[in-house]
Amino acid sequence: MGVRGWIKAAGRGALDLLYPRVCLGCRAGLHGTDRHHLCARCETALPRFGPEACPKCGMGLGPGAPVGARCPDCSGRPLAFAGAVALGPYRDLLRDLILQLKLGGERSAAGDLGRLLAGRVAGDARAVAIDAVVPMPLHPDTESRRGYNQAALLAAPVARRLGRPLLADVLIKAKVTFPQATLEAARRAGNIAGAFAVRRPWRVAGLRVLLVDDVMTTGATASEAAAVLVDAGAADVLVAVAGR
Repeated sequence: MGVRGWIKAAGRGALDLLYPRVCLGCRAGLHGTDRHHLCARCETALPRFGPEACPKCGMGLGPGAPVGARCPDCSGRPLAFAGAVALGPYRDLLRDLILQLKLGGERSAAGDLGRLLAGRVAGDARAVAIDAVVPMPLHPDTESRRGYNQAALLAAPVARRLGRPLLADVLIKAKVTFPQATLEAARRAGNIAGAFAVRRPWRVAGLRVLLVDDVMTTGATASEAAAVLVDAGAADVLVAVAGR
């Protein structure tokens, strides 16, 4: 370790003394030189999907499911993305971490969620074909109030793990929408219609894009964003989410 490394380590040590790190799951004190914000016990307890998952929407299917089987949740539904991969079910500690990141201002949760999602994506055979990573955008007003885009924070470690460029400003949110899960089915299509646009389409032309978001419920929002990317010239879109 050089002088610069020692200075950084000393600085981190001083910060840990002034502001002790605690696990975002159980609030136990954290020690050591890594910058994780989950203790080993909570990380192990985090609900995650196994290898048996729907290749289209990412929903876990449970042990014994046939490889490549579609789940009842998305079978027969027109979804514009080619497939999806999800870290785990949106419940328990995983849900709590996502809500801390999304609504609680806890940006540090993105480090662990992004790291774990990156591992999940890297283990998917379809990841080798990815050319670029694109985060699901927020409307500028929403991002201004929140101070960050949680999907962009999750997408950064995924892009690093895959060794692919992060195109954080290509897909934009053109209008404010309501959460799809809060709406009746009849209103969902109108809610997200025209919600997205692509800036400088040549940047995604011919590329296989990985679209990263925090949560996918019905898949309608991801499908709309994927359709806009494909209309702009992307070859296809794979979706990656922390919670499903």
